[in-house]
Amino acid sequence: MMFRFMSRGLLASALILQAMHVHADDAPQGSAFLEDTYTLWLGGFFPSLDSEIRLDPEMGSPGDGMDFEDTLGLADGKSVMFGGVKWRPSLRHLIEFEFIQLNRSGQVAGISERLEIGDYEVRVGADIQTVFDVAIGRFTYGYDLAPNHDIALNLKAGIHVSSFDTVLQLSGAVFKDGVVVGDPTTVIEQNGSITAPLPHFGLSYGQEISRTVAVRAQALLFAIKYDGYKGSLLDFGADIQYRPWEKFGLGAGVRYFRTTVEDDSDTGLRGKFSYEYVGPVIYGTWSF
Repeated sequence: MMFRFMSRGLLASALILQAMHVHADDAPQGSAFLEDTYTLWLGGFFPSLDSEIRLDPEMGSPGDGMDFEDTLGLADGKSVMFGGVKWRPSLRHLIEFEFIQLNRSGQVAGISERLEIGDYEVRVGADIQTVFDVAIGRFTYGYDLAPNHDIALNLKAGIHVSSFDTVLQLSGAVFKDGVVVGDPTTVIEQNGSITAPLPHFGLSYGQEISRTVAVRAQALLFAIKYDGYKGSLLDFGADIQYRPWEKFGLGAGVRYFRTTVEDDSDTGLRGKFSYEYVGPVIYGTWSF
């Protein structure tokens, strides 16, 4: 499902960009890697994951932090598709979009520790089923500080939009205000959803080693705190690309991403998400 969605989205982007290409009179020419007007990429990502959640009650002290992998039984690794598109309208300017989605689910039969989840007390022996869906989109503008045919040093700014959707289904020894809720088959559902748009700033560096090989590295970061809301992110990537053909090539590298969102306001999440992944990527590129 996700592969079909991304493939169709990238194909549509390619057709739109190809139509725009006819009118891009100031499009750069030259370097096979650093000056392509349009580039699409699609490939596989194989991250290790570390994520935590805390759901707070409407009144009282914060709830317990829960590790999705250790406490809630979600896999700490996953293979997913990712992709993106870059438009370079002139030698100094570029616009990028990249998207990745990591959905997981798991269950624990008979938890081994007492937990406070929202307004509920979940005691030892209770069962928890978890669904945790994450989608991350990155939109970035870059300005090349020293454009030439072999090296690109871009000052970057943009926005990450991270969507976290969590469903916890509690059953068994579940209590509220000291009283057991329902019978052993009763399922209590606790939801935590947040869409966190966080701006980012950073630098990227690219160098053409030869007409068929180039290297790239990028670091983006941001932190904010206001009115009961805290958010931060760090996004790093490094790649080597090999392009033996005029329009098509291959790339491999590593990605690291960490974001933390905490909202203690009366109208917000009332809790905390912490999400981190790191792992290798392998992808194909199409440029024109």
